[in-house]
Amino acid sequence: MSSSNFILLQHGADAFNTKFQDRDGQVAYTVREVSQTPNPKWQLKHPDQPLGPENGYLYFGPARTPGSVFYGSARDPVQMSECLRKHRESTTSRYFKTLAGKDIKWRFVNHKMECVDGRTTLALWELSDPEADHHASLTIYGRSGLGMVTELVTMLTLNRIARDLEWS
Repeated sequence: MSSSNFILLQHGADAFNTKFQDRDGQVAYTVREVSQTPNPKWQLKHPDQPLGPENGYLYFGPARTPGSVFYGSARDPVQMSECLRKHRESTTSRYFKTLAGKDIKWRFVNHKMECVDGRTTLALWELSDPEADHHASLTIYGRSGLGMVTELVTMLTLNRIARDLEWS
């Protein structure tokens, strides 16, 4: 494993209620039904690297219909539908625009999700073996992925919720 990659282990299968921890057991993110909050202690492990916005919030409409996404460092919310865009009807990929204005996509491949910026893989989420002590792992590739880790985890969570709730 390259020293510039960061692996977060997902504990819990429920996209509305899960934790991501590093291999040292330090909680990096806790996902709750309404908010996703990075842990400042985990952020301190990477003092020379900006991790993107401090918080990502998912606000749902009535009966958990798509609502909006709000980042603590952004002024305006973004509609969830804008964060789950398809470029073609038959694709499993979902595109979102980062706070820096880049179009990034999460693509579904079997029991994995891969986040790519053009030809660069930023992150890979994959289910773990049933015997593992965690449900899934999220590998953040290099400094480019770590620089937007809050956005990646927020959009990963939104994509998982959209699948669980069968949003088209």
